[in-house]
Amino acid sequence: SVPASLPSQAHLDLFAAGVIGDPYHDLNDFDLRWVVWHNWTYSAVLSRLSRGNDSSNSSRSIWLQFNGLDTFADISVCGCHVASTNNQFRQWWFDVSEIVEGCGEEEVMLEMEFGSAPIIADGIAEEAGAETWPYGV
Repeated sequence: SVPASLPSQAHLDLFAAGVIGDPYHDLNDFDLRWVVWHNWTYSAVLSRLSRGNDSSNSSRSIWLQFNGLDTFADISVCGCHVASTNNQFRQWWFDVSEIVEGCGEEEVMLEMEFGSAPIIADGIAEEAGAETWPYGV
């Protein structure tokens, strides 16, 4: 487990924590290819969310906004599945009001599990009826 910052990605966070060398130095790009073949989980405690315990907050909604999630991600709040994403080139919005309201904990845990894009893409390519590239491309 290493601290992360946002926006970020696994290589940058592993480098900042001293786990790997500079991904842009020398041939580290090749030496660090193992990073893309693993799944990564980012988690955060969202402790400043105020929940609708009084009448002034009863109609308040809580949304998560992501400006790009690379590429295949599963999002959960308080252990409840929120969404699965499959496109890093778009913005995602999710209403988590009911999940947060039902979360019995003082702190709200957000988890984003990023699957290995090459492994998942290879699996999709092997499915029956999957589109293929023309020979020689």
